[in-house]
Amino acid sequence: EYKIARLYELLNNWKEALFYYTQSFVSDSRKADPLVRIADYYWHQKQYDLCYMFALHATKILYPEQLYTEKYLYDYTRYNLLSAAAWHVKDYEIGKWATIEALKAEPEAQHLHDNLRLHSVKL
Repeated sequence: EYKIARLYELLNNWKEALFYYTQSFVSDSRKADPLVRIADYYWHQKQYDLCYMFALHATKILYPEQLYTEKYLYDYTRYNLLSAAAWHVKDYEIGKWATIEALKAEPEAQHLHDNLRLHSVKL
């Protein structure tokens, strides 16, 4: 289901992609990959509240060592999305935490250092 969703997303058919991402998560809620892809879509649509909701839930799922997953989505992408979306929904504490987590994967990412400063100022 996840691979089908990816194909639909690459074909710019978000309605079908969302359906299959949702089915993928329902079938195996131990994997955050579909939630991260949904969050990423909503980020690019400037629907920050939805991005925040999906990214936040994705960060609560532990990396499943025994399952095939896209590790970078776990180490960086979900936290990067949450860091940015948290700013828009004014949840600066979660934003700061997510930024720190993203920096563990990408310590040289200037935008993350900028995000960290912005979130910290608001706390």
